[in-house]
Amino acid sequence: MRNVLITGGAQGIGKALVERFLVLGDQVIFCDRNNSSATALLQTLNHPKLTYIQVDLSDYEDVKRMFKQIRDDYGALDILVNNAALQIESSFSEIDVQDWQAVIDTNLNGTFYCIKEAAKIMHAGSIVNISSLYSHKVRLNKFSYDASKAAIQRMSEEFALALAPSIRINTVEPGAIDTPMNQIFTQAEVREAVIKRIPLARIGTGNDIAKAVVFLCSDDADYITGSTLKVDGGRALL
Repeated sequence: MRNVLITGGAQGIGKALVERFLVLGDQVIFCDRNNSSATALLQTLNHPKLTYIQVDLSDYEDVKRMFKQIRDDYGALDILVNNAALQIESSFSEIDVQDWQAVIDTNLNGTFYCIKEAAKIMHAGSIVNISSLYSHKVRLNKFSYDASKAAIQRMSEEFALALAPSIRINTVEPGAIDTPMNQIFTQAEVREAVIKRIPLARIGTGNDIAKAVVFLCSDDADYITGSTLKVDGGRALL
């Protein structure tokens, strides 16, 4: 049995990750800032190997508290999945500096904080960072989110070098995924337009991402580190 930490695990991709690792028999700890969503997931799954820790990933002291609790309760960590993300949409002329900082603090700094603390209690294991198709594909009005994901991509590669050979770090790059963050996909016209730009002709699910993450954390991927796995239905090809 492995000890697995999933950040932003209460809904969307994070929820799919929680469910998939539980099916594998792992001890799953998930953290989230949204206490109501997390509590609802705990009640729904009602699983003896599932633990929730409320944390603000933008606060380094809070992150350190979380990892101390994991060390005290479980001794060590085998897998970390940095999934939590904040996205704020605005035009360039309307970008609020505080909003920009909030996204960077959660997405980029939060990922860094978790890797830094996880490395102290991982004797060996795997870290997977969730990036985005838009870490390298240009679009408008989601500047801070896309910048944070591009930075995570490079950070993953450099930390993979720094933490080898005991800890592997890889990145999963989702495309269009049906999650609460992407409520716009519920609009029929938008959904149809997006699907036309995906060679595999469907919008992805959280489970599509979870399957890729589970593979990268498995022994089948034990010679893979510093890599990025696109899970986008071919969207990056267009």
